[in-house]
Amino acid sequence: MTVKYSVVIPVYNAEATINRCVDSLLNQNFDAAEIILVNDGSTDRSKEICEQYSRNAKNVKYFEQENGGVSTARNLGISKASGKYVMFVDSDDYVTDNYFSTIDKFINEKDCDLLQFSFLKTDGVNTTNTIYSPYYSDNKDCILQKISGLMCKKAINSPWAKVYKKSIIDKYNVDFTVGASIAEDRAFNIKYALHINTLRIIDTVLYCVCLENEGSLSRKKINDFDEQMKIVGEDINSALLKSELSHNDKQVIINALNFGKCRAIYKKAKDLHRDKENWYYRIKVIRKLNKEINKQKLTYPKTKYCRLITLPVRWNLPWVIDIIAWKLTR
Repeated sequence: MTVKYSVVIPVYNAEATINRCVDSLLNQNFDAAEIILVNDGSTDRSKEICEQYSRNAKNVKYFEQENGGVSTARNLGISKASGKYVMFVDSDDYVTDNYFSTIDKFINEKDCDLLQFSFLKTDGVNTTNTIYSPYYSDNKDCILQKISGLMCKKAINSPWAKVYKKSIIDKYNVDFTVGASIAEDRAFNIKYALHINTLRIIDTVLYCVCLENEGSLSRKKINDFDEQMKIVGEDINSALLKSELSHNDKQVIINALNFGKCRAIYKKAKDLHRDKENWYYRIKVIRKLNKEINKQKLTYPKTKYCRLITLPVRWNLPWVIDIIAWKLTR
């Protein structure tokens, strides 16, 4: 059977979870899918486990590279994909039993350039569900407004729980930002979204994010956060300039990106609280960041949510930002 879906799994020292991840895909007995395992220089038994899967399952492909990070691993997986659609699964995570059948059902009903579905997160004890409201549009302006809203609420940050068209990725050279270890997922999604003409979001939970790994990147403090964000920002801006969007459409995305810059002040304030910096130092740093942001005279999305979040920054209220950041660390 022709491969319809390519699932890319970057693997790095995942011997404890890779079986659960791959088995959740293989046990569905869905012939029109291939699983692409990319070993990113693991030093544990991950290589041995992945090679065993590739020998025993005809629809599992195995590739390896020197340790270069998740972006290069995913980019390699994309280059090896032969399906019409591409999905990403992290080796710590797993998918539900109806993953392929449900995706295929919705794709067959209405072919779309980007399909996003709901998911759950678990730390092994507590579980939370993220359920999206169903949505479909083939109107470019509406799609960009929706993407802007997803960007502002961090609902488009990750590559998992989504289905992409390989043809769009190839045509516009959409890739994961090499040289960045944070926000590269978000950059990929934004760069891809610039070129879509149909978007569908469903409320079905199909993906399980596992947070048991305390050493995962998402739980680590990034020391060079500003530099990382600069690399990602330049990559997104370059893609935006090259896109075929009108000036007004580009501005919709720019406003959402500006909101991200504004919200980064809250991120810095949270870090200051976690580092137990004193009140005077925190206010000094926040006030400086406020001043730098306001000098740029940025424009933001005009939603109530964005107005509320940006107000303390626009009105130069560092103590309000400090209080909000403190509450967010509780």
